[in-house]
Amino acid sequence: MWGQKHVRTVMVILAAVIGYIWYQFLPASVSDEVVFVTVPRGAALSSTARQLMEAGIIRSETALKLYMRLKGLSGSVKPGTHRFYRRLPVAGISAELVRSTQDRSVITVPEGFTIAQIQNRYNRLKEKTGTRFAYLTLNVPVGSVAFIPSDSMEGYLFPDTYPIADSDEMGLIRQMTANFERKVILNYREEIAAAGEKYFHEPDFYEALYKIVTVASLIEREARVPSERPLIASVIYNRLQKGMRLQIDATVSYVPGESTSNKKKTTLRDTKKKTGYNTYRIDGLPAGPICNPGLECIRAAFEPARTDYLYYVAQKDGSHVFTRTFAEHKKEKARSK
Repeated sequence: MWGQKHVRTVMVILAAVIGYIWYQFLPASVSDEVVFVTVPRGAALSSTARQLMEAGIIRSETALKLYMRLKGLSGSVKPGTHRFYRRLPVAGISAELVRSTQDRSVITVPEGFTIAQIQNRYNRLKEKTGTRFAYLTLNVPVGSVAFIPSDSMEGYLFPDTYPIADSDEMGLIRQMTANFERKVILNYREEIAAAGEKYFHEPDFYEALYKIVTVASLIEREARVPSERPLIASVIYNRLQKGMRLQIDATVSYVPGESTSNKKKTTLRDTKKKTGYNTYRIDGLPAGPICNPGLECIRAAFEPARTDYLYYVAQKDGSHVFTRTFAEHKKEKARSK
């Protein structure tokens, strides 16, 4: 009798284990929602599985890794932007991961991309040449987009993934600015207006937004460690309040429609260039945003940390040391060399 009970118990446990394992291979959702995930070149299967888990596309990292290893596909994941339906089971997810993304009709714009970088990526995907995207976004009739008080859209092209199969440059621009309005203005209008009043004494919402986005673009280009974004924002506002020039290296090399990255090393000669963006030569903010910041940098711009920091020094690992006095700043600068 005891033996039969024991067998039944084992069978129940075994069935539960099998059921649990089987469950991990099922779709994470019954939704038809499409999710785009960009797999970096050279990414390991484990990091890709983690990405998909964080995006809510799979139930279990282990299940995906096990399935792909059993199928001999663990080394076949293709880099690029993949399109997933949330209702796909692990087998479908696996099939998508090993499919080439070369011909995909979507563009992924990372946080911090400039107009020039978006132009280059769009042209590559569409197998085009020319600068129509840059021309359209740098020659905007003032007032044609209600929330952009400038002739440039730099800063307002929201980083995200967009379908471009049936879109020309103007179609992509409309998607990006509409996304900006939806994710930034509609969600954070009050916070942005309050920050504009507090830090710039700016009563006009769209002018306040322009300044906040400009600050966010500086943060995006300076911060490499996410937790430092509000700290860098605090340095910017503290210096502005004291009438100190910002002296941000990322502004030195920025040229609208041309810049694709920060210059690796800023020289004394660079800091003397006369441009409306060079914050070594001008007081206050640069003439406008120097890239298209992501939402977290925009949030940092209207919700900075409360500090009395006035300086920061970049470290070799991309982090920064923040200081309050010029003497401390010089010490940290000497240490970082």
